[in-house]
Amino acid sequence: MSVPDYKQYSMKDHARERLLTRFNITKQETQSWLSRLLSQAVFERKDKDFKNRSLYRFNDIVVVVDTKQKEVVTVFSQDRDDTHAVSSDMSVVPEVKEAVNEAMNKLIINKKKQLASRIYGSANLLSETLSKMTNPYTNDRYVEKNWDELVKNYKAIRDEYDKALVAINDAQRLIDNK
Repeated sequence: MSVPDYKQYSMKDHARERLLTRFNITKQETQSWLSRLLSQAVFERKDKDFKNRSLYRFNDIVVVVDTKQKEVVTVFSQDRDDTHAVSSDMSVVPEVKEAVNEAMNKLIINKKKQLASRIYGSANLLSETLSKMTNPYTNDRYVEKNWDELVKNYKAIRDEYDKALVAINDAQRLIDNK
């Protein structure tokens, strides 16, 4: 059974950010992705802490909705509440642990390189904009235009960083066996 009246639900900014960082769903894809999720989700349980909130699940995706305000509060993977994705008391053959650690270290390095190449252009534009804004000879009427450009490039960098950080943190957690 889907979320009742799911078409009437709006989304909190927090939920939008979580969709981007946890599932790499962009703002353009958000509405269709969420409609599909809400239409196919199954009631899991009422929230323990908030009486107007319910948790729905579709496969391993959990969505928290405020049934009174008709808002999507957040979205996460079902194993988010698990204390460890890979249990620390799990016995692993040392050769396997070494191979996993090596693979995760390579993944982390590659993610950092990819992040650097993805933000390179935005970082250069951000630097140019900062230079224009801090130049004492800049006419004040250009400050607003430059401010908008500064914010746009900063957000692009932050979005790419947030997406990369999810994979980097998961890989590091596997290395640390936490």
